[in-house]
Amino acid sequence: DLGIGVRNDDPILFNILQKAVNAIDKEARQKILNTWLAINYVKETDYALLFEAIAIFTFILLIVLFFYMKLVKLKKQLELLASTDPMTKIYNRRYFSEISERILDLTKRNKTDLSLIMLDIDNFKHINDSYGHKVGDDVIVSFAQTLLKLSRKSDIYSNILKNKKVNIRYCKISNK
Repeated sequence: DLGIGVRNDDPILFNILQKAVNAIDKEARQKILNTWLAINYVKETDYALLFEAIAIFTFILLIVLFFYMKLVKLKKQLELLASTDPMTKIYNRRYFSEISERILDLTKRNKTDLSLIMLDIDNFKHINDSYGHKVGDDVIVSFAQTLLKLSRKSDIYSNILKNKKVNIRYCKISNK
């Protein structure tokens, strides 16, 4: 149905316009309604905006995933750098302190044996003094590489001083 709207402070104008609307016959009213209140039904759905949104979301997700994977890789590298000696590539004293407590707790809980072996290169000062620090570093690196080649996966080698190495061996021995 047709109606009219005016401000509340002018009731005379409202009455005049309401009389004019009431004077319109039924056919003219229907024509006005059809003209001004036409509803068009669209049978086809346009999915272009949806596809654009999905494409943008996927692109952003791929970028976030790429940087996340890069961050994970950098975190692993940083952890490795923080826990190993750069020259010998074996664990440093900080890592040894962290892991030794956990291994000790594990051996107590599982009632297993643990061996702690301290290795020292005899007369290392003499090697450095006689042949120079470069040769001394080569000896330490060669010593560390030999230890790593001869070790088991469960063995942990650590530098605690420049020429002192520690080996932790965690072995499960069956109780009789």
